[in-house]
Amino acid sequence: MTILNTIPEKIDGASAWVGADLQTRQSEWLCILSADEISEIEHAARYYLSLGRDVGEIMAQDFPLPQFSNHLQDMSEKLLRGIGVDVIRGLPIKSYSQEMAAAIFCGIGAHLGPARSQNAAGDSLLVSVETIYNEMRATRPDLLELLFDPIATDRRGEVPEGMEPYMTIPPFSWNDGRLTVFYQRQYIDSAQRFADAMRLTPEHVEALDYFDELANDSDLYIKMRLIPGDMQFVYNHAQLHDRTGYVDWPEPENRRHLFRLWLSMAGDRELPECFKQRYGSITVGDRGGIITSATRLHAPLD
Repeated sequence: MTILNTIPEKIDGASAWVGADLQTRQSEWLCILSADEISEIEHAARYYLSLGRDVGEIMAQDFPLPQFSNHLQDMSEKLLRGIGVDVIRGLPIKSYSQEMAAAIFCGIGAHLGPARSQNAAGDSLLVSVETIYNEMRATRPDLLELLFDPIATDRRGEVPEGMEPYMTIPPFSWNDGRLTVFYQRQYIDSAQRFADAMRLTPEHVEALDYFDELANDSDLYIKMRLIPGDMQFVYNHAQLHDRTGYVDWPEPENRRHLFRLWLSMAGDRELPECFKQRYGSITVGDRGGIITSATRLHAPLD
């Protein structure tokens, strides 16, 4: 019995979107803030900054959003069980200090707790892994099967105490009725430098190459041009993310400032045991991260 015999031949649902279609449904993933919403968010940020604490310590109760929190609750559902992406736009970011912008970003994140968020200009590319699965299942199920193997991924030096310098989390995992992705091709390739890592066969390489081909298919991915002040929230257990190259400003004061959060939320999916290699804990709402002896939990702004 193969793993594919335990998984539907086609995964349906809101998160199995095709980029060319989702691109035309902008109202489903783009929230333009009203003046009242901006005012409420700014008030919450000023209140938190008055407490004199690091922005990395923000909790939802420290960032009161009596009205906008209702929108964020809907967004949480969209991230977990809907299309898995949302963009908040409209903040007058140029009028904010770096501390103000970071407080807003972390404060909204404290209410949401999505898997991934960022604040930056440039082209953001997203692709649904369920759509990739569906395409591979229909065309090359023999290659798809190989992506459920415990393929090694290089830790690139971020090795928690007592752990191997690589992880053995399959690119695809099927657990509790959900398909979960874990994929960084360059780190998979570099993990082959470890003699005891699982060897990639020519068939594995072909499967990975086909996965990449589908992930880079312009019909399957969606491209978003983020502008300064945008906050993009992406559910990274079900999607892959990339960014196009860009040319930055030469002046330090004009350069792009990327602020990224990795957060865990209540109500999230259950993960397979192998994900403990990545998060330490896979307890829903309390997933850790890459913690080493040199780790200091804070939110640097520069």
